[in-house]
Amino acid sequence: MSIPYIYLAPMVDVTNRHFRFIVRSISKSIILYSEMLVDKSICYNPTHRDLISFPGEIEDEKTVIQLGGYDSDHLIKAIEICNKNGFKYFNLNCGCPSNKVTMNKNIKKKKKKRKKNIDYEGMAFGVSLMKKPDQVRDICSDILKSDVVKEIENEINNNHDDHHSNEGSRLSTLSIKCRIGIDEDNCDFLKEFISKVSSIGIDDFIIHARCAILSRNLSPKHNREIPELNYPLVYDIVKEFPELKFTLNGGISTFEKLKEHINLSSQTNINGFMIGRGIQKNPFEFLHQLDDYLKSNFQLPKGYFCNSSELDVVKNRRELIERYTEYGKEQQLINNATVQELLLPLVNVFSGCRNSSQIRSFLTNKSLRDSCIDNDVDNFENIMNKLIQRIPESVLEESKSDCK
Repeated sequence: MSIPYIYLAPMVDVTNRHFRFIVRSISKSIILYSEMLVDKSICYNPTHRDLISFPGEIEDEKTVIQLGGYDSDHLIKAIEICNKNGFKYFNLNCGCPSNKVTMNKNIKKKKKKRKKNIDYEGMAFGVSLMKKPDQVRDICSDILKSDVVKEIENEINNNHDDHHSNEGSRLSTLSIKCRIGIDEDNCDFLKEFISKVSSIGIDDFIIHARCAILSRNLSPKHNREIPELNYPLVYDIVKEFPELKFTLNGGISTFEKLKEHINLSSQTNINGFMIGRGIQKNPFEFLHQLDDYLKSNFQLPKGYFCNSSELDVVKNRRELIERYTEYGKEQQLINNATVQELLLPLVNVFSGCRNSSQIRSFLTNKSLRDSCIDNDVDNFENIMNKLIQRIPESVLEESKSDCK
């Protein structure tokens, strides 16, 4: 089996720096993705809160910023701003089916009338870009030729640390995330898209193994559930482009399913796997096994695991809560983080454990959050102490090796 590379999927309102901090505290092997950031929101707000990194994140160079947009100039400007914040790796979203980004004409309920003489179709991005492979090719070409990307690649090549020097392990400066079709599974459609976009040097594709249904007014959630998974179509595409790197996304909801895909990698030639909701719904249970499994089953190159001195992997949930408490206090003081944004990423850390429903109720208690003064560090620490008191000792002390 080839060495697998595991990615945290970009999830809107989920994979912010606080959730990424929790994930990195549990696993040092997983490659992190930000939630999708729209290029113009970055350009018009260079101090965007989502561009703040957690301690040690920049040094590890294992975080990818996913961007949404349709215009080369704004995307390049957004990359420049992200790079000033230390980020070096970027992904163009060509898979989001949300009506907000696809400018879907099939929306039944419109909050406000569309203005005349505006090219809404031309402003569409996300999965709509798959219908315009020439435009995506030109956007990517402009980005790769930009001064900022050339500088980033020169810096990476000059540093040339151990992680980047191993074949297949290097993150691409620019990658693409897409689906297998629009309104139907379509191998020819996907093949044409990849062929055109890869022709200018894009060699890294993350494929969600579902089509995106735009002909009906589906929510993003339903577009993750109603279209059926079609892994064989992805396998066929991989065979068509043996020179490219592919990552499989969609339906990998448990650690056991991840292992099944890894075991098939010698047949499918896919060694990248992206997991979203499976990690979101139970990050500790999913990730606690990951690093030990990889160490036990593969001869991993140096640099495969991030080596930040800022973060060692926690042994149990007690260590995670204690570390997160100190992190949260620091984020409040330095970055004005609110109590609500700090508490929400913890909601699923105790999924499946005894008292998990009570713990969830405590963390999502609106009256508790409303009573807090957001910049009151002592208040946040008190809440975290109360949280620990509600968690059974056996759950807090359960080590990673004890979890099954």
